[in-house]
Amino acid sequence: MNLKQILSFLCLFTMSTIAQQVSVFEYTPLEGDETLNYDTQETSSATKASCDLNVQIGSAPSAINTVPFLSPTPPFRIRNPGQYCLTIDVTVPAGTNGIVIESSDVSINLNGKSFTGSTGSGFGILVSGLNRSNIVIENGTIASMGSNGIHYVNGGEQVTLRNLKLIRNGIGLNLSGIRNFTIENCLVTLHRAQGIVLSNFGTTSIQSGVISNCFLSFNGLSGLQITQGQNLILQNIVSLSNGNPGNGIQETNGNRIIFDSCVTNNNAQSGIFSSGIGNSFSNCIANNNGAAGFTLNGNRLNINDAQAKGNTTHGFAMSGANATVTGCSSKDNSQNGFLITGNHNSFEQCDAIGNASGFNVSNTNHCLLNCVAKINSSFGFLLQPNSAQCQVRSNTAVDNGTAGFQNNTTTVNYIYSNFASNNGTPPATAANFVGILNVFTSPVPADPINFTTNISN
Repeated sequence: MNLKQILSFLCLFTMSTIAQQVSVFEYTPLEGDETLNYDTQETSSATKASCDLNVQIGSAPSAINTVPFLSPTPPFRIRNPGQYCLTIDVTVPAGTNGIVIESSDVSINLNGKSFTGSTGSGFGILVSGLNRSNIVIENGTIASMGSNGIHYVNGGEQVTLRNLKLIRNGIGLNLSGIRNFTIENCLVTLHRAQGIVLSNFGTTSIQSGVISNCFLSFNGLSGLQITQGQNLILQNIVSLSNGNPGNGIQETNGNRIIFDSCVTNNNAQSGIFSSGIGNSFSNCIANNNGAAGFTLNGNRLNINDAQAKGNTTHGFAMSGANATVTGCSSKDNSQNGFLITGNHNSFEQCDAIGNASGFNVSNTNHCLLNCVAKINSSFGFLLQPNSAQCQVRSNTAVDNGTAGFQNNTTTVNYIYSNFASNNGTPPATAANFVGILNVFTSPVPADPINFTTNISN
């Protein structure tokens, strides 16, 4: 996908049309700001109602327009609360930032215009100082900066970033320790490092935020990287072809993060990598990634209606505990559909089709219920020697190359009420259920059974 195709994708996230401006930079003080009482006289009728008091950038005030100006060239320092509108495209020279925000309560409307960095330039927009709050940046492009597009790393709250194109910067958006924030309708592409980085600031986590309707692609590392996030919602995120190395979405050491309808395809490593606790994944897709579709190492996860297809290793690689996985599909992955190495995980109504093995189970106390494994080149359901106290019930294994159900452990598992047919190469009844006689009915262990409660066809 070239840049023209990437930009055309932005039609999914179209910005509202904004009337053309003729002054360079306009300012409206917030209510209660006694120090900024500017003349509202305009030199042209082509003005926007919300930006009718001007602070100009690029030239000094004329005789008939006596409003002040920030500076003739970047960096444009915003030291007072208010609403600002950019009305020309700005080239940022080497050794310089585009805008430096040195106040809370600032709203910047880029107004469809752009900041473009020269070689050796700094940040597109730098939020300077501790805990700047009530910041809005919207409606424009920040491209080709020598450092990050937007750099906001010293804490803050009530932050909105929306309708932005961030292209070919160091990192697109770099935020640390921000609370109560929204990032929406953004194109983030072709950065040298990550597309978006959200992280803690000291002991303050990045928390209580929503990232929605964003398209991330062709970034040098992960598309979206989150460290120590809490109570976040990721909704309708598309993250494609990121990383060398990197993941589509990478989340570490967070908790209570909701992944809703995210698409992560063709990334160098995993589509979604997550090690947080109590996260949920709903209607997410991870296809054709260089490692697993989903690498999930956290505990107490809830995963439903997710799809992993055509990944280089596994569809779902899960090493945590106490996860509930429902209605998920894993197809045509080079290794396992579901690699299960944690403990106390539950899988219900999941499908593993066309992988090397369907369900590859290790460790203890897993439950597989009403799942289907078919057309896998090796095993449908494989219980490794260290598996124990696992319940495998009412599942179906059909047309798998080595065995439908194979139990390799000498400890107790509960395998019953399953159906197996046409497994083995060539197909043979003996390949439907393979294992030693340590398989008991559940929930109370009884005498060993030889799979008589299962149906072999």
